[in-house]
Amino acid sequence: MKRVFLAVLLLVGVQMSVMAGPGHDHGKDHKPMHGGLFHQAAHDYELVIKDGEVRLYVTDHGNVVNLAGASAKLTVLEGSQKSEVQLKPAGAYFSGQFAKTPAKGARAVVQLKIGGESSTARFKY
Repeated sequence: MKRVFLAVLLLVGVQMSVMAGPGHDHGKDHKPMHGGLFHQAAHDYELVIKDGEVRLYVTDHGNVVNLAGASAKLTVLEGSQKSEVQLKPAGAYFSGQFAKTPAKGARAVVQLKIGGESSTARFKY
């Protein structure tokens, strides 16, 4: 009986290690695809603020997320200054206008609502 139990335990252990092996998506090294800052939560978020334009790319396991009907708000905190901008879906990303690229040390928080679910992504410059 002990041998059967040990054999089953060994088989389950091998199966679990295969499921979470190198091919497991959460083990891969996520990198920004558009030169921005990266945050991984329920989805993968990449924030790009350049030349007055804000873009927030949202993907799920490498696939573009449908942003139809979604909403997002960007808040940038630089010292005691707080700036907010509403982002609107623009195809494969959210888009908005922002005065300048945040300074080093600034923090950005994006509050999103996609498909009825709310989430938050945080970034540090």
